[in-house]
Amino acid sequence: MIRKPFAAFGRVLYANYYEAGYTVEASTFANSKTVLLFTEGSMIARDKTTGEVVHRCVPGWINKGNYENRVLSCISEVPSVSWCYDPKVNHDYVPVIELVDMKKGPTMEFPEGTSLFLCHGTLAINGADHAAPRQIAVRSAKATATASTDVYGLIFK
Repeated sequence: MIRKPFAAFGRVLYANYYEAGYTVEASTFANSKTVLLFTEGSMIARDKTTGEVVHRCVPGWINKGNYENRVLSCISEVPSVSWCYDPKVNHDYVPVIELVDMKKGPTMEFPEGTSLFLCHGTLAINGADHAAPRQIAVRSAKATATASTDVYGLIFK
């Protein structure tokens, strides 16, 4: 796995790049506020004790602080990418984070003041192309975005 940090509106967001077959053991905690978003590939998370499949992580799968105390064994079935917002790395700051999940073609309006971190894909906003990964701060009264590809992103409130 390769972990790469990105600036996200004064905070840190990590991209995790997994090769096919990568296996990791992860502990989760009930009081965690970590946000995890998958944008590419597929990963299976199993309870290490029972073998039960806890999560099938595919593009668009997001977990916003809904964790239990458990140990997981996770394997990447194909090359995969996840994005992680960890409050511990961000001085215990826990923002409201919303998912943007757009398929190629549709249009979406973003109001003035929107802080979008584009994790995957390309958006045409008011006619200008924006390719991931990047921060997009909407400062005009109205921004019309069209998905040139499938798009996944996080809006920070």
